[in-house]
Amino acid sequence: MRWLVCLIVSWCSLVPLGATVGQSLNSGDPCQTPSGTAGTCEPVKNCSYVRKILKSPDFSHYDTTYLDTLKCGDLMVPMRKKPIPLLCCPKFSNSPTCGAQQLADRIYFGEETERGAHPWAALLFYNVGRNRTVPKCGGALISERYVITAAHCTVDKPNWKLLYVRFNEFNTSSADNCTTENDEVICREDYAVESIVPHPDYDMHNISRPNDICILRLASDVTFNDYVRPICLPFDPDVQLLPIVDEIFTVTGWGETEDRK
Repeated sequence: MRWLVCLIVSWCSLVPLGATVGQSLNSGDPCQTPSGTAGTCEPVKNCSYVRKILKSPDFSHYDTTYLDTLKCGDLMVPMRKKPIPLLCCPKFSNSPTCGAQQLADRIYFGEETERGAHPWAALLFYNVGRNRTVPKCGGALISERYVITAAHCTVDKPNWKLLYVRFNEFNTSSADNCTTENDEVICREDYAVESIVPHPDYDMHNISRPNDICILRLASDVTFNDYVRPICLPFDPDVQLLPIVDEIFTVTGWGETEDRK
């Protein structure tokens, strides 16, 4: 098989806050979320990230707990009895090395693509019993330490043990871990999985598979190169506003080409 290409809301009225992160900052001060993301200490009305969470129709107690951890201070306002809570509003950005570094031919109908065309592609390997380790799912590298995949890849098969994630896999039927192209040695790269975090509201028994998403934390940082680098995420507001109706998207994965390779 070869690699293939396919409101502003009143925070106080919704979420009870406590002193959770030990910060007491002023509005506009730099801060850091519990996960280590840099941000700015701001009122809810100034943080689109928090407002989106609060307005979500799927808002749950998990979101309440998470938002509580973002509290970084209080803003005192004249003529107001209670202070306005300040939250650490994360400022997300892509790695400067994200995305493909050069244009490659797009592949349709099970044709073979070029090596490095999708450097974020991840292949998940499992112990499925009887000492058999096989690839069963795919994912995408989103940072040095995290991979995004489907929740059904980690929840639906409780007897399968996810062992590691492989990058720079081009031909799964080849026993060679390295290959040489244009005098350059290119090798598969395997990273152990440290933790698995499926969406808490994923329901494997629901036929529509809502919230079918999962984050994998790797045991060590991935070293980026021309063939392994994270996918670019739509953090830019201008990108988020782009229409998706009638747009053509590319699905990537491993399988057989049209000539059965």
